Amino acid sequence: MRRVRLYRILTLFCLWASGAAAVLMVAAIVLSRLFEASAAGLCAALFFVPGLLFFRYWRQLYARDLALAHAATLAEEAGVTDGKALGAQLEVSEADAAKILRTAIREGHFQGEVDKRGRFVAATAPRCPACGAAIPRSTKAGACPSCGAAIPGGA
Repeated sequence: MRRVRLYRILTLFCLWASGAAAVLMVAAIVLSRLFEASAAGLCAALFFVPGLLFFRYWRQLYARDLALAHAATLAEEAGVTDGKALGAQLEVSEADAAKILRTAIREGHFQGEVDKRGRFVAATAPRCPACGAAIPRSTKAGACPSCGAAIPGGA
């Protein structure tokens, strides 16, 4: 998340410097100083182009972080999910959904882990009181899918 902030600061600095150089260029033109006006115009252009590139990259990083946070929210709501179910919700392939959620875990958007079966388990997922296995929040039955023990009130 620090990269988003860094590129936002770089964008704002470059575009501010370009604007300031453009104002100086106009002032030089008003004062009939052709050499100074051309130098200020060159500085304005030299700061404006990187400012636009930084702006583009900043928006890409911001959109990426939003997408990771969205995927993490979906996984958190499910409690226990796999790549296939998450892929259906995100409208991407199973492999892409698994990569997205692994990236979300690595970058801290999702608090959880991948269990032995390859499912994504949220840290706040309900657990079976008998065996301690994670239970999906969508489970309405009164029995644990792993051990069959009764779960008071369902998951």
